[in-house]
Amino acid sequence: MAVLDKLWKQVDNAIPVPMAAPETPQLKAQRHRLIAASVVLAWLCLAVLASRGPVVKVEALLIVGFLVFVVLEGAIWARRKNAADDAYLDELCRRDREDRDELCAREEGNHSEAA
Repeated sequence: MAVLDKLWKQVDNAIPVPMAAPETPQLKAQRHRLIAASVVLAWLCLAVLASRGPVVKVEALLIVGFLVFVVLEGAIWARRKNAADDAYLDELCRRDREDRDELCAREEGNHSEAA
């Protein structure tokens, strides 16, 4: 198990994903599934190419299955990641507006006291 943990840490460092929002455990797990499925898909394709024989139905079904999974999982992950980023950035903008409004109100109060 320690070997797998070390491997995933290396994957995280080698394939970083820029996110505005902190990565949730669910998004991280989904990203790991996507990476693992992509590696298996690439390995299957290379194995079929290296065999130079006729493609067996099982191999073809595995490749199609993993390809469909990667496409769907990738689309779902990207959508969830973008939604998390949008929500996080919206919250930052809201806080920034509140801070700016509070600062402007203080400045107006200081100007009226000086007059």
